[in-house]
Amino acid sequence: MIFTIFRNLSQTIQVAKRSQHSHPLWLRCPLMLASFSVTGILLIVRQMGGLQTWELAVYDQLTRWQAPATATSRIVVVEITEADLRTQNSPILSDRVMAQTLATLQQHQPQVIGLDLFRDIPQEPGHDELVQALTAPNVVVINELADLDQQMVPAPPSVPPDRVGFNDFVLDSDNVVRRHWMYGFWGDRQFYAFSLQLALNYLADQNMELTILPDSLQIGDTSFPRLQPSSGGYQTLESAGHQTLVRYAPHDLFYRVTAAEITSGTVTPADLSDKVVVMTLTDILSVELPSVWIRDKVVLIGSTGASSKDFFVTPYTGHLNQSNNGQRLAGVLLHALLTRQILTTVLDQSALISFWSEWVEIVWIGLWSLVGGAIAWRFKHPAKLGVVVAIALSSLFGICWLSFSTAVWIPFVAPALALAITTGCIMAYSVFQATYYDLLTGLPNRTLFLQHVQKSLAKLPQQPTSTFLAILCLDINRFKVISEGYGHYVGDQLLMQTANRIQTCVPADCTLARVGGSEFALLLPHLKDQDGVDTIVNDIQSSLGQPILLNEQDLFITTSIGITIGSIEDSKLQADILLRDAHTAMYQAKALGKPRQFFANGMHNRAASRLQLESELRHGIEQQEFLLHYQPIISLTTGKITGFEALVRWQHPQQGVVFPGTFISVAEETGLIIPMGRWILAEACRQMQQWHQQFPQHPQLMIGVNLSSRQFTHNHLIEEIGQILEETQLDCHSLKLEITESMAMSDVEAAIEMLFRLKQMNLTLSIDDFGTGYSSLSYLHRFPTDILKVDRSFVSRMESGDEDNEIVKTIITLGHNLGMAVVAEGVENELQLAMLRELGCEYGQGYFFAKPMSAAKTTELLERSPQW
Repeated sequence: MIFTIFRNLSQTIQVAKRSQHSHPLWLRCPLMLASFSVTGILLIVRQMGGLQTWELAVYDQLTRWQAPATATSRIVVVEITEADLRTQNSPILSDRVMAQTLATLQQHQPQVIGLDLFRDIPQEPGHDELVQALTAPNVVVINELADLDQQMVPAPPSVPPDRVGFNDFVLDSDNVVRRHWMYGFWGDRQFYAFSLQLALNYLADQNMELTILPDSLQIGDTSFPRLQPSSGGYQTLESAGHQTLVRYAPHDLFYRVTAAEITSGTVTPADLSDKVVVMTLTDILSVELPSVWIRDKVVLIGSTGASSKDFFVTPYTGHLNQSNNGQRLAGVLLHALLTRQILTTVLDQSALISFWSEWVEIVWIGLWSLVGGAIAWRFKHPAKLGVVVAIALSSLFGICWLSFSTAVWIPFVAPALALAITTGCIMAYSVFQATYYDLLTGLPNRTLFLQHVQKSLAKLPQQPTSTFLAILCLDINRFKVISEGYGHYVGDQLLMQTANRIQTCVPADCTLARVGGSEFALLLPHLKDQDGVDTIVNDIQSSLGQPILLNEQDLFITTSIGITIGSIEDSKLQADILLRDAHTAMYQAKALGKPRQFFANGMHNRAASRLQLESELRHGIEQQEFLLHYQPIISLTTGKITGFEALVRWQHPQQGVVFPGTFISVAEETGLIIPMGRWILAEACRQMQQWHQQFPQHPQLMIGVNLSSRQFTHNHLIEEIGQILEETQLDCHSLKLEITESMAMSDVEAAIEMLFRLKQMNLTLSIDDFGTGYSSLSYLHRFPTDILKVDRSFVSRMESGDEDNEIVKTIITLGHNLGMAVVAEGVENELQLAMLRELGCEYGQGYFFAKPMSAAKTTELLERSPQW
């Protein structure tokens, strides 16, 4: 998941910057701006040490998760416990006991012995004996430094400086020992850590000398880089002297071997080759110890008893059980760890903890900030967003853990905060954007547009040279047909290109907004008169009248624009009232087929009536207030009924029967024609099947149903017709679908494809109102239609002269030449019937035969079986 996020990050950044046309600068590149800002703020906080405590806590956890140590251990610790002190009957060991201990250990030929006990004051008896024991060249003692320029507790005076090391530890602000202070100097004086002196004495026979460089210590060929103030998670590091990070070993590094295990041989040094062996002082003095336990080892002597107060907190001490100081580690054991680290680094090439450069860490933090922004940009659902953020944080921690396991400490807290904070910022931006901007075009939405209008209205009285403002409401005609026909992607591209073209036609101080599906609103805030509006409207319509290249083809669109003018007298009006007026004018322009319309009083009443009609229409569909009337279609050859045309009526609860001319256009615009048309088709098929069963002597009866333009382009039309035929059991040959000539010619190729799909269902197809559209014969012959219907306007004028008679004759001849039967609509008298029969027209329909009637009256008509 996280690698997919990284792979798509560049693409996401481009999406974030896409089409933010009218946004302020901070809204055009929100992802980049938020990422850079969050990264910058975090870097400042980090530089001031604000994240150091958290980074060190992560460091401690990563330390505790390290794999067990496998490097060879060369360390033995002789611990002085409370039990040892009780055995000696003294709270402080005498110099004689210490001399005896050193002598016993020297018998086993250790490489070096480190005495982690202060012996600057004689502890009689046996002081001379101890002084003599300390003259051995392989014994290293400690001193304590209060500061580099002074010595708080000196070493025994008889020990030369090259066998003295300071036992001071560097504590972080939380009193945890994470750093190893190896070397320091003051003027011409040099100071070596106790662990470093032990390691150097151990390595003396191997000709590995210490070289002091400005940024590192070098023992032989091994370099110990110096900690810098900003290394790893540190930012306010006091880096005096030469310090390195302690690479702690797991808590099972120390093994306390007992006298019984030594004497019985159940445990041998070979079994503990990777451990730091810990023995008690009493066991050293009282047990016959095989030399193999000590020979060639580094032996440290120090106190682990609770009374010594020489205990320190480390990342691992919560997992160590050191007597009564279970949360801390004895100083002598800590010295053993540090000595072991130096030796394993030099002799076994164990890696020291390293770091990235500061610039790499900055890029690292910035990258995760971008990831957080990309996640929030891509995943809007809260649950998905939470899961992906959790995966990203887990991945970040996993990367840090894997890196730490290879001894590279990289920041976790800063990039984690960068990811989380940037995610939150982009989420907040998304909420803001969704509240005030259109997500597709990047334009202001209705809410923000109204705010701009309200501010402009308030400023009108303060602008003596500009006393008017105008609001334009623009809608793309037939946008839904375009979107459904070419696909929603093309529809989206059309909206964006429309927005671009409008913006090129208006002054910079205008506000363009998207306020609906295909509707835009434009605020012109500074006008002297109406002429300025006309100029801008002309420019817009001229620009939008040019072809738009989409999907490798030119697309032509028309628009309807409603305009309302606001003046100083309107400064106290609400912005939504002016926008409503512009909407009303736009709908009036659509109704009149005009490209533009200024708002005028009285439009509201018409708009309100239309909205009322739409509401009642929805209610009527829900309450099934519609019914079908049927008008017979007569064979002009036999004079018998051959079928019916289904015509919808609305049984309005208050107005009675309402004819389709009142409500069909509203149903078409609102999309209610889809459920209404589905019901009409189902009811007509059900009724025809019932008549087939009731009148088996009329098997040729056919029912005709008109399809609206929305139905004809509906994606599920084929499936719905098939389902209705299956449910009603009506034979497919008994269903005739009628489309108008203008519908077929609006998108010829799509219409031909749909007609062929319908024809494959064995349906009868008819072109209605033929002669009123703009058909091209080159297309007409490609339509797989069966019937042409001559429009009633031509039939009604047949008696008035030869010209109209010739038109009807031409249409009938054309239909026959194309292999189609012809139906004449609007037959109202016997003369028209005779003329049509003479011209060879097959079918007629009109008031001369019968008006549209209810299903019951149609049944009575079939029972009479009249003949004309």
